Amino acid sequence: MATDRKIKSEGKFILVAITMLVNIANYGLNLLLARWLGPVFFAEANLIATIVLFFSFIAVGVQLTVAKVVADGHQNYLHSIREDLLKAVKIAVVILGISAYPLAIFLNLSSAWLLVVLYFGLPFYFLMCFDRGQYQGKSHFATLGYTFLCEMIIRLVCTLGLVWALPYAFASLSVVIGFVASFIITQYVFRIKLTGTNKHNSEVKSIYTFLKVITLYELSQILINNADVVLVNHLFEDETAGLYSALAILGKAVFFATGIVVTVLFPKVIERKRLGLNHQALFYKSLLIVFGIGMSMVIGSALAGNQVILLAFGTQYAGVGQYLWQYALLTCLFSCSNVFVYYHMTLQSYVPVFISVIAGSLQVVLVLMLGHSFAAVLGLQLLVMFVLLSVLMVYHKITSTNFSNQKIVAPIGA
Repeated sequence: MATDRKIKSEGKFILVAITMLVNIANYGLNLLLARWLGPVFFAEANLIATIVLFFSFIAVGVQLTVAKVVADGHQNYLHSIREDLLKAVKIAVVILGISAYPLAIFLNLSSAWLLVVLYFGLPFYFLMCFDRGQYQGKSHFATLGYTFLCEMIIRLVCTLGLVWALPYAFASLSVVIGFVASFIITQYVFRIKLTGTNKHNSEVKSIYTFLKVITLYELSQILINNADVVLVNHLFEDETAGLYSALAILGKAVFFATGIVVTVLFPKVIERKRLGLNHQALFYKSLLIVFGIGMSMVIGSALAGNQVILLAFGTQYAGVGQYLWQYALLTCLFSCSNVFVYYHMTLQSYVPVFISVIAGSLQVVLVLMLGHSFAAVLGLQLLVMFVLLSVLMVYHKITSTNFSNQKIVAPIGA
């Protein structure tokens, strides 16, 4: 047992270190692209990356569902889940492919083929996240980290190589190819061969219920964390959209810097719940870490926002630094809300999920109707995030007594 704990502890350290490295590398790539391409070309390249983030949130839902299945000891259901997942993704790719042209027009993309090529890599991406869920559920944090490292290296090499070799007009295509190549190669290198038999029964259906709930929440994350970049590309000119994209990249640093907390929190709460141990201490510790990291970045942005923007992107992006602390603050509020929702989901309390979906939908509507400037877009999002976090805090206060008394909850299918 001591050896297992040591391995898990070392694995967490490796995962944290790799996550930090991957985030730094991804930010470095975005900074380079922004400097090389300028606001106009960078706007479309970053929009492609934002679309990938849309799919990544859904894929995280798959990953967490698989992690929960494995953590609950139901590995024999994985065959059924994998087959159904692959079938659903293929159907989705066909539908998305048909709608690629009108979507490209709405988003002001230079070509619908950018979306078509990106959609080709989605089955590999979701299978990769399916296997990541197994690593996470088994607390194989080191291997989980290596998958992120592999994906990052391949994307970095392919994207930078193609951007350097091709004219800037092909930058968006270079970004797409970088993503697709990283999905295919990483999935192949870290794929897990499943053993056992398929089991299609009521127990698998209960797992899909959890998947639907967590996918619904991931939809709220898409709306809250990424829809603004897409809407700005639709509402504003390319140069303005490029300036906003640069602002969003740095502002979202809070979210990515704290994402590892949820990754570790999720299986640990499940484990403590199954063993009948108190798990609220994990929640409060995670919330404190996220809030501390987030507020330190907000303060730093308020004190040196203009300098950070100029250092990161150059003089082409001068003028948006004054908004950086606001974007960091709304991301900090969202990250804290994220801890509340994921914690409650592990305890099979899904009301916060619906609260988040309502907040995300409200944010999109308000930006579409009233987002006529940088200040308006950010102010509306800040308002929604303050309300979201306040409502979740009240809900947690009301339900915390029940959770503190909750020792053992029957796992899925029990």
